[in-house]
Amino acid sequence: RCRVLVNKLFIQNPRVANMFDATNSALSFVECLIYVAESYEKDALARADEFFATHLAFSFFFLFDYLLRLVASPNKLAYIRTWSSLLDAVTILPVFVQWALRETVKLEVRVLDFFSLLRILRILRLYRLVAHWESLLYRQIAVVSLTIFSLLFITAGWMELVE
Repeated sequence: RCRVLVNKLFIQNPRVANMFDATNSALSFVECLIYVAESYEKDALARADEFFATHLAFSFFFLFDYLLRLVASPNKLAYIRTWSSLLDAVTILPVFVQWALRETVKLEVRVLDFFSLLRILRILRLYRLVAHWESLLYRQIAVVSLTIFSLLFITAGWMELVE
């Protein structure tokens, strides 16, 4: 019953589903911009708590969206194995692991950087928004542009982590 209700209210309702996808995509994009700001800002360590609070707030929204989709799915195991679900898990879980370990364990900077790099994979969630576009040409242009943009972001993140 819960699955049917969630599916009807959030997933099958085009307005709500599009709103969730648009919000998810916008927050994903903003999170990537925050990642860039963190890596270039001189006093990033002084503002680490502010950045982390923003990441945590976004992650609660992403977790809520993930749980809604999981509850609405008729086959939970099949949903968990989808590319979209795995991407969500890989980008959501590190924030909460980092939050849990933040006060108890002083993590090395490289471990924190790796968690941040996993969050940048959220840029790939923008593909979900493009799927709703009606024009095939615009969708193809957007996919190519997003692929280039994603590769640049992810490659820059890996290069920064390695150096």
